[in-house]
This record gives sequence, structure tokens and C-alpha cells, in this order.
Amino acid sequence: MSAVPQLPSTRVRRRRRRHVGALLAALAYVLAGFALYQLVAPAFDHKAGSGSRPEPTVATAPAAQGDLGIGPRELLALRAVASRVQQSVYSARAKGAAGGSAFVAWTQQGKVSFVLTARSAVSGASGEVVLKHGRRSWPARVVRSDPVTGLAVLRVNSIVDRPLWQRADNRAPLRRGAAAMVVPAGTTGAFGLGELAKAERAFSLPRVGGPKYVGAPVLNEDGRLAGIVVDVSARGSRLVSLADACRRVRACG
Repeated sequence: MSAVPQLPSTRVRRRRRRHVGALLAALAYVLAGFALYQLVAPAFDHKAGSGSRPEPTVATAPAAQGDLGIGPRELLALRAVASRVQQSVYSARAKGAAGGSAFVAWTQQGKVSFVLTARSAVSGASGEVVLKHGRRSWPARVVRSDPVTGLAVLRVNSIVDRPLWQRADNRAPLRRGAAAMVVPAGTTGAFGLGELAKAERAFSLPRVGGPKYVGAPVLNEDGRLAGIVVDVSARGSRLVSLADACRRVRACG
């Protein structure tokens, strides 16, 4: 008879144990979720922060060209044009001459090609000048040399592809303070970019110099053929405009 009153209290204790166990399990899940959040949240914050940081990179990319007044898109377009122009630029080598770059300017009667270069690149050459582009080469000879402009014209007795100045009136002006790009011979894409300065009887590109630039064509900021490098020094390159070339080495009408 004495065991009967104890049954309700046993059931109550069991019920309480189940409730306490469920409460502890729920609390454990909450703590585990909070700990997981603490681990994962910093990673999301880092990703969000890194996703919002490309702005300084984009902003600083054109900074190198900021002084030239040319943006990153314009620079990419100019380099694309220069890459095509470089296909018409050849190295000019001759015994007894300093050598340099030269570019196919125009062709005549479907038989002859005329190439422009700097007078200093071929001055003193004994024998023919050899134009090279990759593994191909062409013999050429100097047919005109002008000491005033510093330009020289070479003749090749065959057609060399992609003349850059076939139409004499198709030339762009050089403008002081504007950006310009020099395209030397080679396949490296090592173009010389600078801001045009006005020198006596010519323009100059400060800090753009080296033997390979002598005789190389110059593009204006719009990618049009505008001039030729005739001399280089530690201070930069000296350029002659195509307008001067018209008066001295080509009849432009």
C-alpha cells in the first residue's frame, strides 16, 4: 500500500528530466550556432571589404598617364594601333652606319617601295642597307638624305607590304603638350610614350630615347602617323613632323 503514492512523483521526475534534457540540447545548438557565426562572419566581412576595394586600383591605373591627358582606354587603343603599325617597321642595318629603325612609307607603280628613316641611322653606310623584320630581309639603298630635317629615304626594288604613308595628305600634326607614341622595330611592343615638347625646328619627347628609336615612326594621341624620330640623346628623342618631310623629302602637293 505504501508504494502506490510514490508513482506520481516518479513520473514527474521523469517528465522534468526530459524537459531539462530538451532545454540543454536547445541551449547547446544555440551555442554551437553562435560559435559558427563567430568563425564565418569575419570571412564574409573580409570578402565584402575586399570586394569594395578595387576602386583605388582602378583609380591609380591611369595615374601614370594622368600628366599626358590620356586615359586607360585611350592608351589601350593607342597601343593596339601601335602594334599594327609595328608590322611596317623594320630594323635598318649597314656596314659603317649606326643603324636604327625604318618604316615603309609608300609604294610606287606596284614595283618599288620607299622607306623613311633617320639620316643618322644610315649615314656613312658603305654598300647597301639591309632591312630586317623577323626572319625576312630586303636590300635597300639611300636615294635621298636631307641634313636640314635629318631624314633619309631608302628605295627597295620590290613591294614591301603595309605602307604607312601611301597618301601624302594623310598625315597628322604634332601638338605641343599632347601625348605621342614612338613605334620602334621589333616584336616586343616596347613603345615609347611621352608628352610632346617643342624644340628648335622640331619637337621632342623627353625621357623617350635609345638607339632603336632612331628612324621610328611617331603616332599622335589619336593613333595617326605624325612624325619620325631623327635623333636621340640622354634627354629624349627629337622628332620631325611629316609636314616637314613633305617639304624636304617628298612631293606632297
